[in-house]
Amino acid sequence: MSTPQTPDSESSRDSWTPPSWPPPSGELGGEYPSTAAPVVTTAFVTGSTAASHAEPQSGQWPAGRRWALGVGIGAASLGLIAAVVGGVMAITTVLVSTFDDLDVLPNEALPLIEGSRAEPEPVAPDQCEGPCFDPSAISEARLDPQVYDDAGLSVLYAGAGSEPQAAPSYSFEIAANGWSIDAGSPDECFVTYPDAPLAYALDAPPAVTTSDAMNAIHIIASRGSADELSTSMHTLRLFPSNDEALEHMRSLQNLVDGCRRYELGESWNALVTPAPALDLPDSVSAIGWVEVDAFEWRYYSIDLLRGNVVARIRLSTDNGITEQQFRTLVEQAAADMATWPLDEN
Repeated sequence: MSTPQTPDSESSRDSWTPPSWPPPSGELGGEYPSTAAPVVTTAFVTGSTAASHAEPQSGQWPAGRRWALGVGIGAASLGLIAAVVGGVMAITTVLVSTFDDLDVLPNEALPLIEGSRAEPEPVAPDQCEGPCFDPSAISEARLDPQVYDDAGLSVLYAGAGSEPQAAPSYSFEIAANGWSIDAGSPDECFVTYPDAPLAYALDAPPAVTTSDAMNAIHIIASRGSADELSTSMHTLRLFPSNDEALEHMRSLQNLVDGCRRYELGESWNALVTPAPALDLPDSVSAIGWVEVDAFEWRYYSIDLLRGNVVARIRLSTDNGITEQQFRTLVEQAAADMATWPLDEN
């Protein structure tokens, strides 16, 4: 899981300059805006640094995995000096009471959903002579805003077209740099870091390519909850061929299977579990994972495949949005994906 980027981040130097906020009236309603909130969020092409934990302003994406978690740890540590003499129980009391005062403790977490193992290949994949989709799939991927609203993601940070497309090799390079800056470990878990559909070992980057529309990563939407404690990113990657997209799903499953726990310095220490199978249309498959950190914060990420397209939907939450709500959102996105018209060429 990468952290949303801030203007001061090292890898933000090539990022776009956002327009003014708020956008014109109505742009957060039923249509996707051509403008976005003033938050530089190239996390969809990067794994960005967790260095900034500044409190977000209204309409901005919170920086860090949970911006308040960093604030809470710092504040709680001030009370530890006085608590050391009292032993572990006193330390625990100070930590819990301080987090509670700062309202950074997560909501009560439900047990993880269990189920059968997900499969990377669809039950009945589309039979296409060439790539099943062309770049028009980018517009097809836009979901009705009500779908996000129903999942508790009512705040729109950035819509489709708010960032330029990115070559997978460039996305990988920036993510690898962010993983290093954030002190990610072990490297076997690097696959969890990018917000975009990338499935490569840290020492096996993709071939360097230009940002061709048929081999690129695109942002579809970044959204958050009204209290800014849950954030979501929806991205899409077009592959040159259906076989390459399927290979991505197989690689993702293998890499996730090889990661059980990882950390990003002192900001994140999480257990990683493969996400169980979803209820999907026969032409769509899904592979993903769930992260649970020491304070029960949750991170969910699932890739959806149809033809030569892979969409990644991820959610970072204090449990204000449940795993079932996230899975329902992804299943609705999969149902929508199954209706996309195939490329007739």
